Amino acid sequence: MRGIEFTLSLDWSQLTTPLQVKRTGSRPGWVHLDPLPPATDRGQLELNTGHLRLAEWQRLIERDLFSLPDEHAGISGRNLVSFLIRRTNSNGYNTAVRSHGRRSDADATTNLAYLFGLDWHLADRYRLLKGGDTARTQMQKAAQDPLFGRIIGRVADLRSEIALAERRLRPAAAVAFCR
Repeated sequence: MRGIEFTLSLDWSQLTTPLQVKRTGSRPGWVHLDPLPPATDRGQLELNTGHLRLAEWQRLIERDLFSLPDEHAGISGRNLVSFLIRRTNSNGYNTAVRSHGRRSDADATTNLAYLFGLDWHLADRYRLLKGGDTARTQMQKAAQDPLFGRIIGRVADLRSEIALAERRLRPAAAVAFCR
């Protein structure tokens, strides 16, 4: 894996020649750009060799290719690119709204709404609601597990403990209230 090199040629809006992007297995946290796009944060470059950290590369994609605003929760340049460059062996063409099989429809919706020029803020609120609903469903399933009851306790036992704790607190609360 260390000897493998991946190269991608991209039309870049600020360049007259295609941007060559290279990534190797020997340095997975970096990409090499040639030529360098204008207005890159030179502080992220490694000694002006054209090597750029992945986080900065993603910011360049978001800024220059997709014109993402500074605040763009639920959208990432990486996800947007994955809709444009799909992999057959990752089930990228099985459905129109997923670039790979494991992506949820809610996550894909926000990115697709942005690509299509729709209200992606609305789609992102749906994504957040769907995430909360998924968490609630998982918690309900976990609560039905018999092992969960042994660890946390049964509902009746917990209610008894709450009632006892409230009784112990009542006299102290009454004294504090009277002062």
